Amino acid sequence: MQRGWIIVVSAFALFAGCDRQSTVPNSPTTKPAEQTASAATQPAPDGTEATTAAATAPAQPLGAGIFITENGNARQFFFPAARLRLMKEGNKYSAVLYSDDPKTAINPDYAGNSFFIRMSLDVEDPAQLSGADWKYASPESAHREGSDGIFLDGNHFHLQPAEIGAVFSDQSKRTVQIMLYGSFLKFDVNQPNAPGVLVAVHGEFTAMVEVAK
Repeated sequence: MQRGWIIVVSAFALFAGCDRQSTVPNSPTTKPAEQTASAATQPAPDGTEATTAAATAPAQPLGAGIFITENGNARQFFFPAARLRLMKEGNKYSAVLYSDDPKTAINPDYAGNSFFIRMSLDVEDPAQLSGADWKYASPESAHREGSDGIFLDGNHFHLQPAEIGAVFSDQSKRTVQIMLYGSFLKFDVNQPNAPGVLVAVHGEFTAMVEVAK
């Protein structure tokens, strides 16, 4: 299958914060507008502690908006606030970009949207995110259950990365602006034998930055 970078309509700028799987931290309420980060040390996707760049974290933004284009039709989807967790590997950092899902996200009837994407960054200092970029191309097109991606309507639809990228900018002490773009394969989880549909994704949002100890 030929892959190419597909950039969707106009860039969308919103707010941020995030989480996808049941192993990542859950927000204290199901209403993003009421969510607050009350301490500098919080749970992390791998079970270790993470610290924000300031002693007291600010209230979390409302959420992240992402445009998804399928068959030429663009639609905007909203997600819980985005988080970017940084983990040192050798002299560079890897990252997990995830939506800060509510506790109800683990329920079978949960119908919200979420995302969970792992990244290997060419960054040696967490304070040097601005200007960094990341790209990924999948070597296969078959559906991989439990893999990274974007999840719509709970676990109903899985958008699996095909050829995607992210650009980081406007970093502050606590946050960084992220532009996520590229092509994903959309799978209906309830139809395991159906092939994936190629969709284009474009979103710009602010993520709360966490650094693993």
